[in-house]
Amino acid sequence: FVIIGIVCVFMWLKIKDITKNQVTEHVSEYSHMVALSIDNNFENELDLLSESTALVDIENGKLNDIFEEQEGVSYGVMRIDGTAAYGEKLEFSDYDGFFQAVRGNPSVCIKDEKILFAVPVYNGANVKYVLYKLYDREAIEKKMSLVCYGGMGECFLTDSEGNTILRSVNSKEKPYEFNKESNAEAIKEIQDKMNINVSAAAYS
Repeated sequence: FVIIGIVCVFMWLKIKDITKNQVTEHVSEYSHMVALSIDNNFENELDLLSESTALVDIENGKLNDIFEEQEGVSYGVMRIDGTAAYGEKLEFSDYDGFFQAVRGNPSVCIKDEKILFAVPVYNGANVKYVLYKLYDREAIEKKMSLVCYGGMGECFLTDSEGNTILRSVNSKEKPYEFNKESNAEAIKEIQDKMNINVSAAAYS
């Protein structure tokens, strides 16, 4: 009886380990797919914004009101000295994306509950303005409609420092719950398997 009991415990532990590895593999693959999808969406946003730079008046930085008004979304043009040419003035110090755009690099960054897309506006070979599109996080979450396992799971996109960028639709989980220490080992396993800098970690 004792031998049978030991064998059963051993088999249960082995099955548990195999199941954990299979689930981790599956979640890693799913997370990688979600992260790539979001990356493509972000690239599309930057591409469309870059195309819109042709509509910026290079003399004064003004932009015709061509964009459809959307709740939680705003546009603006900033001069490279940090003053606003069009739209709301945003502080360069709050958004690293502005500094990247001034250097000629389209960029995405997050500050609190806002996500900024910023692209350079050139005058000849030099950057003269930065065109930006600013989303409230809820607005971009709604637009991207991130769904995890048919709505039965939770999905978060985080940066390398663990800051939550996006959540799945109708997410009930709080970001601080997702990032708490007890989940750290599982998230690291998924990130290691994905082998990318920014990961979407999903769980059910």
